[in-house]
Amino acid sequence: MGNIAIRFGREFFWSSYAFLMLLRLLASGFVFGGIVMRNLVEKPVQTTETLNFDFIKTTPVAFAPLMPFSGMGDLSSLVAKDNVEAGRQVGAS
Repeated sequence: MGNIAIRFGREFFWSSYAFLMLLRLLASGFVFGGIVMRNLVEKPVQTTETLNFDFIKTTPVAFAPLMPFSGMGDLSSLVAKDNVEAGRQVGAS
């Protein structure tokens, strides 16, 4: 009977030891992963824009309006005035 208790105690010790080692590996993985994520990954870019959905298609597509940022001038200054006038005439007819 004593032999069985000694064997049971020894196996319980080694299974507890293995459990604690695996728990330490899990904790160190979380710590190491947190450090890597904090130092290597860029900060997320968050923007708020109005999306227009085209529900005519079977799979709707979202269109985000393209707007100049504050440091940029009027986008129409990039297009020649003659082309703008020609476009207006085509659109009116």
